[in-house]
Amino acid sequence: MRIFLTILIFVTGVHANIFTNKEQSDAAAYMDALKDLIVSTQRTRGVTSAYLNGNHSAIVVIYSYREDMKKAIGKMESLPLSSDPIISNRATALSLSLIKLNQEALEITPKESFDRHCENISQALMLAQTVSKKGFQNLNAFSKNTSGIMLETILPLSESLGQLRAFGSGIAAKKNITKNDNYKVEALLQEIKSLSAKLHEELTATAHQYKNKYNVNLNTELLKVENIIKTFSKFTRKELITKNISIDSMTYFNEGTNTVDSVIRLFDINSKAIASDSKGWF
Repeated sequence: MRIFLTILIFVTGVHANIFTNKEQSDAAAYMDALKDLIVSTQRTRGVTSAYLNGNHSAIVVIYSYREDMKKAIGKMESLPLSSDPIISNRATALSLSLIKLNQEALEITPKESFDRHCENISQALMLAQTVSKKGFQNLNAFSKNTSGIMLETILPLSESLGQLRAFGSGIAAKKNITKNDNYKVEALLQEIKSLSAKLHEELTATAHQYKNKYNVNLNTELLKVENIIKTFSKFTRKELITKNISIDSMTYFNEGTNTVDSVIRLFDINSKAIASDSKGWF
């Protein structure tokens, strides 16, 4: 058997790359960079909301998060999938839209800023779907399942939490919550609860079926995230849905960031599993 494998490797001339899936690996790398762009745009939205609602000290971190956006775009442009015409066109349009938004975001109303950031993030999520279709055409069952959870559940959950973080930071900055604000917060909390339940069902099944694909206990990591989300939801109701709002906007923003980051860790765990799976047998 050893002799047969030695001959096979010698004849094919591919050595350690035998049985790899480069398309899958390239798509995973691009989605990681796109995830970084989404995360940095979400953070920029949140601190911009705090600034526009009265917390002018937030200006310091706004420019830092904008730099993170630029770095993510640069990384996306350096990867093989950026040469695909459809992906390139959509990524370029998104990049130009974000540049324009960054030029105008501090001069427009809080609502317009929030809505335009949300629209750009929505476009980034659609780009992720395009990357999935282009780069994950020849996937095995594990990678198809996992990439679907990453794109259709984990990133949308991070976005719902990101919206709550941004909207809540604005409420904390202005020290007032209107009836419409209250409805918005409750709607986001319900959306987060629903997506969390969906994620629990999907990742629990994945952990059971593909346990050997992960170098961590997926169920344990999922439980940590669920507890953090529940804590942040209770924290939101306690600090924002009240007549006397005293919490600092950046304190609320940081609590939201810890929560979003915990969800993104689940994205990273699954991304690493796909990348490792694409390396093949040797």
